[in-house]
Amino acid sequence: MKKYLLIFIFYGFYATAQVGIGTTVPNGALDVTSTNNGLLLPRIGLTSTTDAVTVVNQITSNPLVNGTAIYNTATSGVYPNNVSPGFYYWNTNKWERINNGTKTELATNNTVAAPNSNMPNTYTGSNSTASTFDLSTQTRLITITGATGTTTLITCNVQISHSYAADIDLYLQSPTGQIIELSTDNGPFAGTNFNVTFADSGATNITSWTTGNVSGTYRPEGTLTTDVLTPTITTMAGFNGNSPNGNWTLHLRDDFAADFLNFIDFSLTIETNSTSDYRLVSEIPVIYKAGHDVLINSAYSANCSDSNGVITAITASTSSAGAIGTAVTDLTSPSYTKLSYTSNTAKSISKNHWLSSRNQAISSGLTDGTTYYYQLWAKGNIETPLSSNEQWSMAPIQLQK
Repeated sequence: MKKYLLIFIFYGFYATAQVGIGTTVPNGALDVTSTNNGLLLPRIGLTSTTDAVTVVNQITSNPLVNGTAIYNTATSGVYPNNVSPGFYYWNTNKWERINNGTKTELATNNTVAAPNSNMPNTYTGSNSTASTFDLSTQTRLITITGATGTTTLITCNVQISHSYAADIDLYLQSPTGQIIELSTDNGPFAGTNFNVTFADSGATNITSWTTGNVSGTYRPEGTLTTDVLTPTITTMAGFNGNSPNGNWTLHLRDDFAADFLNFIDFSLTIETNSTSDYRLVSEIPVIYKAGHDVLINSAYSANCSDSNGVITAITASTSSAGAIGTAVTDLTSPSYTKLSYTSNTAKSISKNHWLSSRNQAISSGLTDGTTYYYQLWAKGNIETPLSSNEQWSMAPIQLQK
C-alpha cells in the first residue's frame, strides 16, 4: 500500500512542480521573491563570444543548451567576437550579450583614402571699381600675394556694358609681362551687356560673338596683332609656369568716339602646381568605455572658390592634433591611428556646396578609460572669410554592444 502511495506522490509532483523561493505561491517554474536581495547568476570569465569550453553542460557535455545564462567578468577577445563584463546567454553557437541598448555591427577602416590628393591651391581676386569712359584706355589691377608654386590654370571674367559693342578692346597682362588679346572689335554694331569668362576650355572663340548680349565661357581671341598693345601669347596657358604673385592688369579700350564703355567688374581665378593641405576643422575628445562601439557622424558645408570641390576626412588619435586650423599634408601619418571615411564632391557652379562624411570606428584596439581624439579635416579652396563660407557639425556616440 505504501509503495503505490509513494509512486502517486512523485507522479503528482512531476506533473505540477513549481519552485518558490521567498514565496509559497510561485507564479512560474521558478519564482524568486525578495524585497532586498538580488539573484546572482554564475560569474564566469569568457574568452570570446565563441568560447564553447569555459562554461560546461554537466549532463550532455557540450554543446551548451540555448538560453544558458551567465554574468561574464572578463574583457577579452578580438572584434567582432570580443566580450566585456555583462550578462550573456548562449544562442546556437555563440554568446549573445544581454542589454537594452542598440546592438551594432560596425566595420573597421584603418586606411586613409585621399581621392584627388593633388588638389591644387587656388587664388582669386576681383576689381569692381566702376567707371564710364569714351575714346580712351583704362586699366584695372588685381594683386595676387602669398601664392605658392607656379601658375597651371587661369580664367578671367570681365563684366561691362557698351552702347556700341564693336568699339571694345580687352587685353590681360600678367605680373611677369605676358600679354594676351582677350577680345578686339568683336560683337554687333549695337549696344550690349558683356559678361564673359575667358578660358582655354571655352567651346568657341569670342570672335564667334556677332549679335546681342553675350555671356558664358569663351576662348580669348588670341592673335598676335598689335592694336592697343602687342600680345605675346595666344592662349591662357601661355601664363603657365610663372609665379602668379604681383599685379595682373586688365586693359580696356573704347576705340571710337560718341559711344561709352561702362566698366562693372573684373575677376581672376588662378590655380598653381602646389597642393592644398588638410586643414583641421573640428576635434572632439572621447573617453572610451569598454564594451561599446564609437560612432562619429559629421556633416560639412562650404562655398568653394573653384570646381575641385572639397575632400573631408575623419581621423582618430591618442593625442590632440593641435589648434583648429592646423594644416597637414598627409593624413597617412602614423599619428592618426584610425580613419573614418573621406568624400570628394566637386561643385559645378558657385554656390554653397554640402558634403557629408561618416565615421564608423569600432572598439577594436581601444583601451577602457583612455581618451581618444577624433578630428574632422577639410581639403579644398574655400572662399574667405571662412567664418561665413564654411559650416560643419560633428557628433560622437558610444553604442553599447
